Formats: sequence, C-alpha cells, structure tokens
Amino acid sequence: MIKKVTEKNKISKSYRPAVRDFSQKSIKKALLKKTAGHWSFQYSMVGLITSILCGAFLGVGEIVYIAFFTTFGASCFSWIYNYFIKADDFELKYVENLEREIEEETKEKHRQLTEDLAEHNCERGVKQLKQLQADFNSLVELLGTMLNTEEITYKRYHGIALEVYLSGIDNLKKVLTALMSISEINENEINVLIAKFEKKPDTGNEVNSLRERLTIKEKQIKKVGELLNQNETAITQLEKTAAMITNLNTGLDEGKIDMESSMDDLSRIVIQAKKRLEIMQFIASIYFTTLLILRKKNT
Repeated sequence: MIKKVTEKNKISKSYRPAVRDFSQKSIKKALLKKTAGHWSFQYSMVGLITSILCGAFLGVGEIVYIAFFTTFGASCFSWIYNYFIKADDFELKYVENLEREIEEETKEKHRQLTEDLAEHNCERGVKQLKQLQADFNSLVELLGTMLNTEEITYKRYHGIALEVYLSGIDNLKKVLTALMSISEINENEINVLIAKFEKKPDTGNEVNSLRERLTIKEKQIKKVGELLNQNETAITQLEKTAAMITNLNTGLDEGKIDMESSMDDLSRIVIQAKKRLEIMQFIASIYFTTLLILRKKNT
C-alpha cells in the first residue's frame, strides 16, 4: 500500500541542483569583490585615508607625505597583483568551487529523491536513479579517455549524455508526483463505499465521484509505468553507447562514424521523451476537462 503524503512531501521540490553562473561577467564581479576585500588592499586604504586626514587637520609634513605615498603605492600594488596578476588563478578556483558546490548539491538532491521514492514504495525508481548515475558517470569517463575534453565534440557528446541523464531524473520526479497524488486513494475503502451507495436510492452522483477517483488512480499508475519504461530505454542506450565507445578505435573513420551514430541514438531518446511528455500532457488536459464538464452536467 502506498504511504500517506507527509508534510515534507507536500512541499514542491526540485531535484536538480540550482543553476550557478559561470559567465565571465559573474567571475569578474566575484574577482572585483575579492580584490576589494583583500586584507592588503583594505589595510593600505585605511593607512591612505588616515594620512589624508592627518594632512588635512595637522598640516602637510614630511611624515605625512611618506605615509601618503607609501599607503597609496601599497593599495595600487595590492589591486594590480590581485585583480590582474592573480586573475587566472582566481578564475580557476572560482569555477572549481562552483563545480564542487554543484556536485555536493546534486548528491543531496539525489539522496532526497531516493528517500522520497523509497517512502512511496517505488523500488524500481530507486534502482533506476542509482543506475542512471552510474551509467552517466561511466559514459563521461569513457568520453574523457577517447576525446580531448576541451574539444567541441566532447562538449557536444557530454551535453547529449547529460540531457538523457537529466531527462531520467525528471521522469522520476514525475513518478513521485504521480504517486503522491494518489497516495490517499484507498481502493478497498472506495469499493466498500460504492457497494453501500449502490444499495441506496439517489446516490448516483456519489458513486460516480468514487469511480472517478478509482479511474484517476488507474491513470496515474499507468503513467508511472510508462515513465519508468522510458527510463529503462534511456539506461539501456547509455549502456550500449558506453559499450560501443569501449570497443572503438578513434583513429579509424569507421569508429568515429559508429560513435556519432550511437550519440545520435541517445539524442533521439531525449527528443522522443519530450514528444511523449507533450502528448501525455495534452491527453491529461482533455481528460480532466471532460471530467469537469461531466460534473457540471450532473450538478
């Protein structure tokens, strides 16, 4: 039996990591903040402001001149060194930190999704989540050994594999949403109520409403099965692609063509999944619209 929805699960969640800004504009902004906040620049600016105030209130003397030009030079040197000379090192560390944050957040999101799927007795979904992660990591590692990670071909293939992987995660989220939506529909209780109402006169509306709930549950269970089957197809294709890459000799044109063909198969899975989702949403909208119309007629 499917468990009841907890307060935690009533809150809408996103099981994808939050988007980070890897743009040059964002990096420059962070670099500017880091440079201005560096201790050497701040201390030298304090000294510079102090020397200016001393000159204004106590008069300009040799000591004030020395202090002014020393602190001014120190602040300029600090800015040039941190903003220009160390810019590449900062950019590398900044990007690495963002990637580390995404990796840690992804692990946490997956842990949450695993727990939520397990709570709703979706063992197949839990297994698929682990398999998707393992197959994606394996495929990316293989691509890294066969191609230069800086090449556009690698980035394109990596992007295709990532789309398949994230599409699987989105499917599992839809599975969880469907299971949550029917978690409180108890078939046995509803059938008992239907049997009682059918023995009484003028209870047609109640019986129809109860049967509608059973129909909704059947539809959602069918939807869950379809989404999980889509994921099985994606997992199989990820594994087939990894196996093909393992057997390739990238020095041969034929091998490159086979690799391109295999990645095209992955890409088609993403396109087909999106088309199926659009069709399912269209059918669902028609179905629920029809229910609303029938209810209005009955009332």
